[in-house]
Amino acid sequence: MYCENLVFSRHAIQQMFYRRISQKDVKTVISYGEVIEENPNDTPYPSYLNIGFYRR
Repeated sequence: MYCENLVFSRHAIQQMFYRRISQKDVKTVISYGEVIEENPNDTPYPSYLNIGFYRR
């Protein structure tokens, strides 16, 4: 999946911080992972549930 713009909610940023997940980690999973659920009508932005793994 390719995306130019990512918008992280406050909740997502908090969870990423607690779990020590960087924006780079998220971008890697989006690029190489698999979309398992799409919600294009979510507001204010469409949302997607992805699965993937990233090894540091």
